[in-house]
Amino acid sequence: MIRRRVAVLSLLVALTGCGFQPLYAKRGPTGGVAGEEMAKVRIANIPDRTGQYLRNALIDRMQPQGAQEAAYRLEIALREQQVNLGIQQDATATRGQLRYSGTYVLKDAAGKELTRESFRASPAFNILDSEFGTILSSEDARERGLKQIADDITGRLALYFTRAPKAE
Repeated sequence: MIRRRVAVLSLLVALTGCGFQPLYAKRGPTGGVAGEEMAKVRIANIPDRTGQYLRNALIDRMQPQGAQEAAYRLEIALREQQVNLGIQQDATATRGQLRYSGTYVLKDAAGKELTRESFRASPAFNILDSEFGTILSSEDARERGLKQIADDITGRLALYFTRAPKAE
């Protein structure tokens, strides 16, 4: 048990020496915490039910302690496409895929664009004999894909906030 703690402590010291720093940690007297900056982001409405789900997932990840006064605005354009895969000889599909793509733009309070990036996700699902089963399978794929996008956007914004120069 003691050897394990010593090994973990040694690893942490080695990582600190090579410049490793936790993403949400304070960066010094002039730096900030990525989580604090993300709490200041207002996420614009995203059309359709899929957009609502993505927006809610982003709010859950970026503002777990609640939103603060808005200093940024996040605008997201989301596209969804469903394709059939695994086509059988009788022209029926046994596998489906949802393809999500889009861009997000982070703007400051004055409307100046700070960063723009694109994203993609392609969750797959089974097409079953039961229509109800297929609906449940596709909805599960939709949730997985949108959660993946929310995690991706949150991670990228956290990285942006840790690297961006702090305006005083």
